[in-house]
Amino acid sequence: MKLKDSINYTLIKVKRNKKNIFFILILAICTTTIIGALYYKETFLRSVDHSITKNLKSRSVTVTYPEENHDYSSILNIEHIEEIYNFKYHHSYAISDDFKNAKYSGDITLKYGSENMLPKNITGKKITSNDTGVAICPKYFYPSDSNKINYFDSKLFLTNADILNKNFSIKIKKTALINEERVETGIYTKNFKIIGTYDPLETDDTLNTCYISTKDMIEIYNETKADLNISLYQTMYLIIDDIENVQQIQSNLIKNGYLVDSVFLLNLDEIINIKDLANLIIIIAIFTIVLLTILYINKRNINNLHKIGVLKSLGFKNKEIEVLNINETLWITLFSFLIGLVFIEMIILIISIFFKNYLIYNYLTIKHSIKPYLITFILIVIIPLITNIVLNYKNKKKKSINIIKEETL
Repeated sequence: MKLKDSINYTLIKVKRNKKNIFFILILAICTTTIIGALYYKETFLRSVDHSITKNLKSRSVTVTYPEENHDYSSILNIEHIEEIYNFKYHHSYAISDDFKNAKYSGDITLKYGSENMLPKNITGKKITSNDTGVAICPKYFYPSDSNKINYFDSKLFLTNADILNKNFSIKIKKTALINEERVETGIYTKNFKIIGTYDPLETDDTLNTCYISTKDMIEIYNETKADLNISLYQTMYLIIDDIENVQQIQSNLIKNGYLVDSVFLLNLDEIINIKDLANLIIIIAIFTIVLLTILYINKRNINNLHKIGVLKSLGFKNKEIEVLNINETLWITLFSFLIGLVFIEMIILIISIFFKNYLIYNYLTIKHSIKPYLITFILIVIIPLITNIVLNYKNKKKKSINIIKEETL
């Protein structure tokens, strides 16, 4: 039978039997569900992997030596350590009235911008060791600490066009320890110019984090917090060259009497729960496919007994009838798969357009991959075909009357 005739034969069978349409819709829903679950799993695991491999925090530790005025310079002689600096200069919180409005609270996090700390991919200019009064901010800039976000706001984030080369001022409360009480002693202000932007999805920084020069960060601390005397001991921030060397460095530092803390904390329970949920959805879908296919094909074989007799009387051989049967299953499953593809692509398009801000704010990216489609094709098309072949082989050994009796039991 030619390809065109095979397709026409299947279309006629679908039109004449509404159960075929029901079978196609169920398989299409399973297609959408499986691809969706696989995308959900891949997107989340990609985000986790990105946080582990790309996030600077994953290869950073803080160290403290329980002794006053300890000299930390010897740590730089340890292999694999790229940089060490006092943790008190790591970041500072500020308010900018230039960004403060009904949408934004104006809250900005200023971060230590040494060469090793700066994002690798920057649009515009980089900060040098001699710079002052300059900043590098996210290309999706959200100068606020508010959790009440309207994700459907088409202009939720400030982009390159809005902030590049923009001047803004910040203010930070000056505090001091007087009579063992923290007291506000004034307001520190400073002007900055945004000379570059970076992708926060690559660094895992909050969307209100701007990098400034080391000179400016030290100045801010000295002007706003130097009189607090928070601790007798200094805590240092270490950047290690590769995540694979972190455990070794931590062990060496602990042996030398340092107190070591990891900067990056991973919620393993959340990862396991999301993986288990996606896997459970896929298993349920597979079970549905197999069960539905067995019931559908057995029922179809019963309904086709008379038609098979007619085909045999017209000269069709058993092998040709089996091919017709398999072709029918093939085209029905292919139709289901294609319909499911249309559904999932529409869903992905809707999410990408209407939930773009949510994805950005939560550091999620949907990337097309062949793997979910290939796995789903095997489950939706190949498994029903194999099931069909196996059932045909078993039924071929039985008499028609026995098949009918088994169905009616």
